[in-house]
Amino acid sequence: MKQGLIDSRLVKPWSLLFRPTGTVPVRQELFTIQSLRGIAAAIVVLNHLQFYQVKYFGKAAWLPSSMCVGEFGVDLFFVISGFIMTYVTPRAFRDWRDQAAFLLRRFLRVYPVYWALAIPLIFIWLYDPKLINSHEGNQVNIIASLLLIPSHIPPVLVVAWTLIYEIYFYCIASLIFYFAGRWRILLISTWLLAIVASRVIHPGLFSFACLNVWLSTLTFEFMAGMLLAHFFQNVSIRISRLMASLLILLALAAAFYNAARHGRYVSDPFSNTRCFFYGLPALVTVGTVVQMEIQGQWSLVKSLVWLGDRSYSLYLVHLPILSGFLLLASRFIHHSGSLEASLLILVVVVLLPIPMELWYRFVEKPSHLVARHMASLASRPGRFHSKEAARQNAIVSDPKA
Repeated sequence: MKQGLIDSRLVKPWSLLFRPTGTVPVRQELFTIQSLRGIAAAIVVLNHLQFYQVKYFGKAAWLPSSMCVGEFGVDLFFVISGFIMTYVTPRAFRDWRDQAAFLLRRFLRVYPVYWALAIPLIFIWLYDPKLINSHEGNQVNIIASLLLIPSHIPPVLVVAWTLIYEIYFYCIASLIFYFAGRWRILLISTWLLAIVASRVIHPGLFSFACLNVWLSTLTFEFMAGMLLAHFFQNVSIRISRLMASLLILLALAAAFYNAARHGRYVSDPFSNTRCFFYGLPALVTVGTVVQMEIQGQWSLVKSLVWLGDRSYSLYLVHLPILSGFLLLASRFIHHSGSLEASLLILVVVVLLPIPMELWYRFVEKPSHLVARHMASLASRPGRFHSKEAARQNAIVSDPKA
């Protein structure tokens, strides 16, 4: 029976940690997660639009600096990634074959689609280094860029820095998923405490590129997503539409406030404060949206699911398209005013869905089909590769971010 804004029918709080590991929570397909992916990718594009209009048009720029709140989309991706990996993997891996299938599926979803863009960019850099990573002295670490391993030099495709975190998270998650129930929670907690302790005991560790990623507070957002999934698998609650709307508005207001106040300082991936400024609003947003879908109270927006399916393609291709188009435009239009800058931004926004759709249809989608087939060959038939899990993984597939 409802009391106020939150339903009082909750499971016992200690069952979150001490539920019998043999119990398997009931899962349902989550379409709103895919919608959130589409929104996250779109606001990241908005952030980069604001950045490049200032870079190429200076005073003629018209998008406000607060649009750097688009970096919030990356934090949404990280929370979603942690949530989905845990939500579709409630049972422990049986053996190394399940782990291999898990990693193979994720790697094949990330690397081939990324390589199809990164390799041409490397050749462009070899031809004319001035065209790539201009904000980092036109430096590129080819091996680190291709393998998505930590480096002090950004990848050849700058937005791929988030993929480095994703790959790291997949590797850690594949170890944690050998366990289920309370043991999984304890391992996540140990991971969190190790990062906190490392920052307190020896801050100098972060001069190493790998440790900068492995011990980054951004990993708290992955952990938060994992714990959120565990919560939904074990606790039953209901919230009203009013409460859900207030939570979403509060999360968005917090993100916009911090972006307006701190600017791109908040978006520094090595900042200790980002996981609070953007991570907490992202967690609230994901949790609220998923809860409302579980209750069947928020209708599905099919256009956002369509965009969510293409979010990885949009995330990868938008930066080369934006920077290349606006760079060429700024060279031909030397004295552009606000009107010209606005029209150019509008043109690139209208045209961007075309390369996104082409990349999705001819690169990402075929790659996903190959990934699914190869992952099925890597594991014995069994519970980890049940039809239900395969269906859910197709709907809420990785990544990204």
